Amino acid sequence: MVYIGIDPSVTNTGIVLLNGGNPYCYKIEWVDKKGGYYATRSRDGRIQAENWHIHAPKEKSELGRIGGLYWTSKKILDSFQIDFGTPIRIGIERPMGNNISSAALMGMAYASIMLGIYYRKTPDFVTTDIEITAYTPTELKKFITGKGNAKKQIIIQQVYKKYGIEFEDDNLADAFVLAKMAEAAHAGN
Repeated sequence: MVYIGIDPSVTNTGIVLLNGGNPYCYKIEWVDKKGGYYATRSRDGRIQAENWHIHAPKEKSELGRIGGLYWTSKKILDSFQIDFGTPIRIGIERPMGNNISSAALMGMAYASIMLGIYYRKTPDFVTTDIEITAYTPTELKKFITGKGNAKKQIIIQQVYKKYGIEFEDDNLADAFVLAKMAEAAHAGN
């Protein structure tokens, strides 16, 4: 069983995979400089996150960024080498927003990441044993802190306190919590 947490965004997306042992953490960022990859290490030397930088000048269209999210999420999952047939449980933050255009953009980011997960390796092969649960930001905060209105820094602190994993990035902390929520939902908690 693999648990995945996704904090989607068109600017900084956090993806965490739990498959026993340490989490595999990925951050997709849009940068104005040359794209690339680097690893962020925690204080004890473990890899905290693999960072995928996608070159996206400010003038790049939102549609181009949405396409980049699809291909990058697909590439991340392919590199993780999840065997086909392995059950995957996903917790993803639900697109929210009072502004209709930003909510629509978040919905497109959400959809492109989901397509990247479903259509791995080849577009003809669909991973079938996937369950996706979308959580609101309030549900995420309540799961980790007990309150539905906690600030990002409190979430990061609670992740460290409860699981001993230190995040500097709130997108990765949120994605980790979402993966834990998927794991808890599967266990019936």
